[in-house]
Amino acid sequence: MNRIKIGLIAFSLMIPPVLAAASPVGQQNASLQDATRIGRWCDSAIKSMPDLDYIIELWRLQDGTYQRRQLFTKEKSDDVDVNINSANKINKTWFIQDDYGEYVRVGADGSLHLYDRLGFIRKAMPVGTSTKPENCRTGTSR
Repeated sequence: MNRIKIGLIAFSLMIPPVLAAASPVGQQNASLQDATRIGRWCDSAIKSMPDLDYIIELWRLQDGTYQRRQLFTKEKSDDVDVNINSANKINKTWFIQDDYGEYVRVGADGSLHLYDRLGFIRKAMPVGTSTKPENCRTGTSR
């Protein structure tokens, strides 16, 4: 039974945020008015499916709290959707408030190291502020 649970958890990590509930960027940017972006990274969760790449952003809000934002392109559209989770920062680690026990750390090379309860998952590479999810692997911006 434990092997099944571990397998389901591992599989759930492969499901990109595209399948999660999301909100339009326009509605979400209002809360970022006086926020500070900590960083921006491209996550290529499934190597064989570049259309599922997404951007991860960490923000420190004006009230001192943190957020992780996942930006991904809507299917057959140039619009971008956003998944938002609050996060707690302890030392140099951000603990994401989700059902998977995720936490992230910024590596010495600037990459974002993603973890869950079972340990290291993968690295997300830093990208510029104009990079869109569909440009993650090419490094191009629009």
